[in-house]
Amino acid sequence: MPLYEYDCEDCGERFETLVSAGAKDAPKKCPACGSEATTRALSTFAVGTSTRKSDACATCCPGGTCNL
Repeated sequence: MPLYEYDCEDCGERFETLVSAGAKDAPKKCPACGSEATTRALSTFAVGTSTRKSDACATCCPGGTCNL
């Protein structure tokens, strides 16, 4: 199941919860205040790579800081 973030409109708490994709837009209960006045938040995500950029650039750029 995907992990989604929600914002509580009553207390301002942002929380995460595991939710089935079909129920992602249904209101969730806020763990801080118990309100169901919640909305799904826009989340950011990160993508990792197996090689750091500075390792790939070490032989062509001083300090490994090029834009390759």
